[in-house]
Amino acid sequence: MGGVTILAMLSVLLAPGASAKTYTCDNDPVSGSGCSDYNGSTFVYKSNQSSSYNDDHRLSTAQDEDDYYIWYFDEATAGTPEVYVYLNSASFTNREAHYYLGTTDPYTSEYVGAVNQYTADEGWNFVGDDVTVSGDVELMVIAYDYDRSGDTGADAARLVY
Repeated sequence: MGGVTILAMLSVLLAPGASAKTYTCDNDPVSGSGCSDYNGSTFVYKSNQSSSYNDDHRLSTAQDEDDYYIWYFDEATAGTPEVYVYLNSASFTNREAHYYLGTTDPYTSEYVGAVNQYTADEGWNFVGDDVTVSGDVELMVIAYDYDRSGDTGADAARLVY
């Protein structure tokens, strides 16, 4: 009898059609998109970038660990999301771009992972999935290459719950 109950529970958990909740935020979010951004002082807007998400991105050539770019996920929920960033520009050469996930109220920020933007796959790249947030979610990338060899890109970001 217990085996039947366990099988029934597994079939509910693994039911076809069950999908993860996904939140995507571009570097220039439009009103009503469910997200917003903070553009640090060194991140320059680059338009007409056909390989970038929605044809544009931000680029920082500074080595300033006090400057950053933030995606605010206004509709994201509490939980432990998988974090992805969209990278597809030869200008993104930061070999150790650090990303932090946190909340705005109360303010928290926790290291979620690093990505080598120079060798990253074209498209969505996994950053990490071990930070739990409570709501008012933000993702931040620092405008600093820890081996001081490249420029930091910020295009689109995605949270998958």
